[in-house]
Amino acid sequence: MPISTEQNQHIVLDVDRTTFNTDLYLREIIRSIACFLSQSDEAIEAKLEDYCHSLTDSTQFSLDDFIDYLINNLFPKTVKTNDLEENDPNGIKQDLLYFIQSWLIEEPKLIFPDALVILKELRQLGFRIIFWSQGETTHQEWKLSFFQRDGSHELALIAPDKLANDVIECIPPGAVVVDDKLPVLEQLATIRSDLQPVWLDRLNGDGQNCPSHIHHITDLNQLMTLLEVY
Repeated sequence: MPISTEQNQHIVLDVDRTTFNTDLYLREIIRSIACFLSQSDEAIEAKLEDYCHSLTDSTQFSLDDFIDYLINNLFPKTVKTNDLEENDPNGIKQDLLYFIQSWLIEEPKLIFPDALVILKELRQLGFRIIFWSQGETTHQEWKLSFFQRDGSHELALIAPDKLANDVIECIPPGAVVVDDKLPVLEQLATIRSDLQPVWLDRLNGDGQNCPSHIHHITDLNQLMTLLEVY
Protein backbone atom coordinates (compact mmCIF):
# COMPACT_ATOMS: atom_id res chain seq x y z
CA MET A 1 0.00 0.00 0.00
CA PRO A 2 1.42 3.43 -0.95
CA ILE A 3 2.32 5.97 1.72
CA SER A 4 0.06 8.96 2.20
CA THR A 5 1.95 12.18 1.50
CA GLU A 6 1.15 15.85 1.53
CA GLN A 7 2.98 18.86 0.14
CA ASN A 8 6.27 19.42 2.01
CA GLN A 9 5.84 16.08 3.78
CA HIS A 10 8.66 15.35 6.23
CA ILE A 11 10.87 12.32 5.61
CA VAL A 12 12.76 11.19 8.72
CA LEU A 13 15.85 9.15 7.86
CA ASP A 14 17.96 7.13 10.25
CA VAL A 15 21.71 7.60 9.78
CA ASP A 16 23.79 4.54 10.70
CA ARG A 17 23.39 1.69 8.20
CA THR A 18 20.35 3.35 6.65
CA THR A 19 21.81 6.30 4.80
CA PHE A 20 25.39 6.16 6.13
CA ASN A 21 27.64 3.15 5.56
CA THR A 22 28.80 2.77 9.16
CA ASP A 23 30.69 -0.47 8.62
CA LEU A 24 32.75 1.02 5.79
CA TYR A 25 33.28 4.13 7.91
CA LEU A 26 34.77 2.11 10.77
CA ARG A 27 36.96 0.08 8.40
CA GLU A 28 38.34 3.24 6.85
CA ILE A 29 38.99 4.77 10.27
CA ILE A 30 41.01 1.68 11.18
CA ARG A 31 42.95 1.83 7.90
CA SER A 32 43.68 5.55 8.22
CA ILE A 33 44.91 5.27 11.81
CA ALA A 34 47.06 2.26 10.95
CA CYS A 35 48.61 4.19 8.07
CA PHE A 36 49.27 7.29 10.17
CA LEU A 37 50.78 5.40 13.11
CA SER A 38 52.60 2.78 10.98
CA GLN A 39 50.67 0.03 12.71
CA SER A 40 48.88 -2.98 11.24
CA ASP A 41 45.15 -2.82 10.58
CA GLU A 42 44.75 -5.78 12.92
CA ALA A 43 46.50 -3.95 15.78
CA ILE A 44 44.24 -0.91 15.48
CA GLU A 45 41.15 -3.08 15.10
CA ALA A 46 42.09 -4.86 18.34
CA LYS A 47 42.40 -1.50 20.11
CA LEU A 48 39.02 -0.47 18.71
CA GLU A 49 37.44 -3.65 20.03
CA ASP A 50 39.01 -3.08 23.46
CA TYR A 51 37.69 0.48 23.49
CA CYS A 52 34.19 -0.60 22.45
CA HIS A 53 34.15 -3.25 25.17
CA SER A 54 34.73 -0.47 27.70
CA LEU A 55 31.49 1.23 26.62
CA THR A 56 28.11 0.50 28.14
CA ASP A 57 26.50 0.75 24.70
CA SER A 58 27.94 0.96 21.19
CA THR A 59 26.08 4.24 20.62
CA GLN A 60 28.45 5.84 23.16
CA PHE A 61 31.28 5.55 20.64
CA SER A 62 33.17 8.80 20.18
CA LEU A 63 36.02 9.09 17.70
CA ASP A 64 37.58 11.79 19.85
CA ASP A 65 37.53 9.53 22.92
CA PHE A 66 38.85 6.59 20.92
CA ILE A 67 41.84 8.65 19.79
CA ASP A 68 42.51 9.57 23.43
CA TYR A 69 42.31 5.87 24.29
CA LEU A 70 44.78 5.01 21.53
CA ILE A 71 47.27 7.68 22.53
CA ASN A 72 47.18 6.62 26.16
CA ASN A 73 47.72 2.97 25.20
CA LEU A 74 50.28 3.35 22.44
CA PHE A 75 52.18 6.31 23.90
CA PRO A 76 51.84 5.91 27.69
CA LYS A 77 53.07 8.69 29.94
CA THR A 78 54.42 8.36 33.44
CA VAL A 79 52.14 11.10 34.73
CA LYS A 80 48.50 11.25 33.60
CA THR A 81 46.76 14.61 33.63
CA ASN A 82 43.68 16.17 32.09
CA ASP A 83 45.89 18.50 30.09
CA LEU A 84 45.99 17.33 26.47
CA GLU A 85 49.31 19.08 25.84
CA GLU A 86 50.98 17.16 28.65
CA ASN A 87 49.48 13.81 27.64
CA ASP A 88 50.07 14.45 23.95
CA PRO A 89 53.16 16.69 23.79
CA ASN A 90 53.76 16.06 20.10
CA GLY A 91 50.24 17.00 19.06
CA ILE A 92 49.55 13.54 17.70
CA LYS A 93 45.82 13.74 18.38
CA GLN A 94 45.06 16.80 16.27
CA ASP A 95 47.30 15.63 13.44
CA LEU A 96 45.67 12.21 13.52
CA LEU A 97 42.13 13.61 13.53
CA TYR A 98 43.00 15.81 10.56
CA PHE A 99 44.54 12.83 8.75
CA ILE A 100 41.44 10.69 9.38
CA GLN A 101 39.15 13.41 8.12
CA SER A 102 41.24 13.92 4.98
CA TRP A 103 41.29 10.17 4.41
CA LEU A 104 37.51 9.80 4.77
CA ILE A 105 36.78 12.68 2.41
CA GLU A 106 38.42 10.60 -0.33
CA GLU A 107 35.98 7.72 0.27
CA PRO A 108 32.93 8.37 -1.95
CA LYS A 109 30.78 5.53 -0.64
CA LEU A 110 30.35 6.55 3.01
CA ILE A 111 26.87 7.64 2.02
CA PHE A 112 25.06 4.71 0.43
CA PRO A 113 24.60 5.28 -3.32
CA ASP A 114 20.84 4.79 -3.08
CA ALA A 115 20.75 7.35 -0.26
CA LEU A 116 22.51 9.93 -2.42
CA VAL A 117 19.95 9.36 -5.17
CA ILE A 118 16.83 9.62 -3.04
CA LEU A 119 18.12 12.58 -1.01
CA LYS A 120 18.54 14.52 -4.22
CA GLU A 121 15.16 13.45 -5.58
CA LEU A 122 13.28 14.12 -2.34
CA ARG A 123 14.69 17.63 -2.17
CA GLN A 124 13.76 18.32 -5.77
CA LEU A 125 10.20 17.18 -5.06
CA GLY A 126 9.87 19.49 -2.06
CA PHE A 127 10.08 16.93 0.73
CA ARG A 128 11.70 18.07 3.97
CA ILE A 129 14.41 15.81 5.30
CA ILE A 130 15.16 15.18 8.96
CA PHE A 131 18.07 12.96 10.01
CA TRP A 132 17.26 10.90 13.11
CA SER A 133 20.28 9.48 14.88
CA GLN A 134 21.28 7.84 18.14
CA GLY A 135 24.75 8.32 19.56
CA GLU A 136 27.31 10.79 20.87
CA THR A 137 26.32 14.18 19.48
CA THR A 138 29.67 15.44 18.19
CA HIS A 139 30.46 12.14 16.51
CA GLN A 140 27.04 11.89 14.83
CA GLU A 141 27.22 15.50 13.68
CA TRP A 142 30.60 14.75 12.11
CA LYS A 143 29.02 11.91 10.14
CA LEU A 144 26.31 14.29 8.97
CA SER A 145 28.96 16.68 7.69
CA PHE A 146 29.48 14.23 4.83
CA PHE A 147 25.87 14.78 3.81
CA GLN A 148 26.36 18.55 3.87
CA ARG A 149 29.02 18.18 1.20
CA ASP A 150 26.25 16.94 -1.08
CA GLY A 151 23.77 19.63 -0.08
CA SER A 152 21.48 17.05 1.50
CA HIS A 153 21.57 17.99 5.16
CA GLU A 154 18.60 19.86 6.58
CA LEU A 155 17.46 19.16 10.14
CA ALA A 156 18.82 16.61 12.61
CA LEU A 157 17.50 14.92 15.74
CA ILE A 158 20.49 13.46 17.60
CA ALA A 159 20.24 11.95 21.07
CA PRO A 160 21.74 9.18 23.23
CA ASP A 161 18.28 7.56 23.01
CA LYS A 162 16.41 8.52 19.87
CA LEU A 163 13.24 6.87 21.19
CA ALA A 164 13.13 9.17 24.22
CA ASN A 165 9.82 11.00 24.48
CA ASP A 166 11.36 14.45 24.11
CA VAL A 167 13.01 13.34 20.85
CA ILE A 168 9.98 11.60 19.35
CA GLU A 169 7.81 14.61 20.15
CA CYS A 170 9.96 16.62 17.73
CA ILE A 171 8.99 14.43 14.76
CA PRO A 172 6.32 16.27 12.73
CA PRO A 173 2.82 14.72 12.56
CA GLY A 174 2.35 12.17 9.79
CA ALA A 175 6.03 12.01 8.92
CA VAL A 176 7.50 9.05 7.05
CA VAL A 177 10.22 7.43 9.20
CA VAL A 178 12.83 5.13 7.62
CA ASP A 179 15.10 2.95 9.77
CA ASP A 180 17.08 -0.26 9.33
CA LYS A 181 16.07 -1.59 12.76
CA LEU A 182 12.61 -3.14 12.90
CA PRO A 183 12.40 -3.14 16.74
CA VAL A 184 12.98 0.64 16.71
CA LEU A 185 10.09 1.15 14.29
CA GLU A 186 7.83 -1.20 16.23
CA GLN A 187 8.42 0.76 19.42
CA LEU A 188 8.02 4.06 17.60
CA ALA A 189 4.66 2.93 16.20
CA THR A 190 3.34 2.21 19.69
CA ILE A 191 4.25 5.73 20.82
CA ARG A 192 3.29 7.68 17.68
CA SER A 193 0.56 5.94 15.70
CA ASP A 194 0.30 8.94 13.35
CA LEU A 195 3.75 8.29 11.88
CA GLN A 196 4.37 6.15 8.80
CA PRO A 197 7.23 3.73 9.53
CA VAL A 198 9.32 2.14 6.77
CA TRP A 199 11.72 -0.71 7.49
CA LEU A 200 14.82 -0.69 5.29
CA ASP A 201 15.77 -4.37 5.30
CA ARG A 202 19.18 -4.29 3.62
CA LEU A 203 20.35 -7.62 5.07
CA ASN A 204 17.63 -10.24 4.59
CA GLY A 205 15.15 -8.64 2.26
CA ASP A 206 12.33 -11.16 2.70
CA GLY A 207 10.29 -9.04 5.11
CA GLN A 208 8.81 -12.11 6.78
CA ASN A 209 8.87 -10.56 10.25
CA CYS A 210 7.53 -7.18 9.15
CA PRO A 211 4.15 -6.27 10.72
CA SER A 212 1.41 -5.11 8.38
CA HIS A 213 1.44 -1.56 9.78
CA ILE A 214 5.10 -1.09 8.83
CA HIS A 215 6.16 -0.70 5.21
CA HIS A 216 9.01 -2.89 3.98
CA ILE A 217 11.72 -2.02 1.46
CA THR A 218 15.12 -3.50 0.65
CA ASP A 219 16.58 -0.47 -1.12
CA LEU A 220 16.03 3.23 -0.54
CA ASN A 221 15.08 3.69 -4.19
CA GLN A 222 11.92 1.72 -3.39
CA LEU A 223 10.87 4.54 -1.08
CA MET A 224 10.07 6.67 -4.10
CA THR A 225 7.57 4.06 -5.30
CA LEU A 226 5.92 3.97 -1.87
CA LEU A 227 5.59 7.73 -1.97
CA GLU A 228 3.85 7.48 -5.37
CA VAL A 229 6.07 10.13 -6.91
CA TYR A 230 6.59 8.18 -10.13
